[in-house]
Amino acid sequence: MKLNVKYIDSDIILSNDYIFSVEINNKGLFYRFINDLNNIANGNMIEDIYLYKDLNEVNIANRISVIIDYFNIDFNSKKVLAFINNLIVGSINEKDILSINQYYNKILDIILDNTDDINISLEVNDEFDIQNIIKLFKITVKNKDNILDKITLFIDLEKELSINEFIVLVNIKQYLTKEELIELYKYAIYNQIKLLLVDYGYYGVTI
Repeated sequence: MKLNVKYIDSDIILSNDYIFSVEINNKGLFYRFINDLNNIANGNMIEDIYLYKDLNEVNIANRISVIIDYFNIDFNSKKVLAFINNLIVGSINEKDILSINQYYNKILDIILDNTDDINISLEVNDEFDIQNIIKLFKITVKNKDNILDKITLFIDLEKELSINEFIVLVNIKQYLTKEELIELYKYAIYNQIKLLLVDYGYYGVTI
């Protein structure tokens, strides 16, 4: 997979077999690149950036994740939770759905019984919807404290949900040691997740 950026001389090659690292010393260029990637992550089309897969252009608007703030990584965005809820719904077999439906009807009967004494015209939606029932439990992703654990958890989510074409880590070399970076690279490659590292400054020979 090849990322073509019109204002950067070389193409960025994204692979499951190794990690591509970009180090930018020009502040203006660094800001422009990260800003463009962030806009793409938020669903906007950027004319200067194209992704090619097997020579075919791929629309990546809202299909990449850019992590800038490692203290507030949103593991429970609406998009993530919607994917998780769909996974759970898809994993429930027909027998369990029938069982849940029976409990739902019992709960509904109790609620309806308690509306009899209310002198207001009420309307109750009694349609059984397994999606809405799953949402009632407000299932969320449990956060991690360690920054490396946070990123590996994000990789786990991506592997399970397959939401994005690739993940961008901004200035991650400020936070991780060389040994931790190696662990991160190994983890991403083992899980077949494409990572793009973009850092401001020069950190020497890449791993």
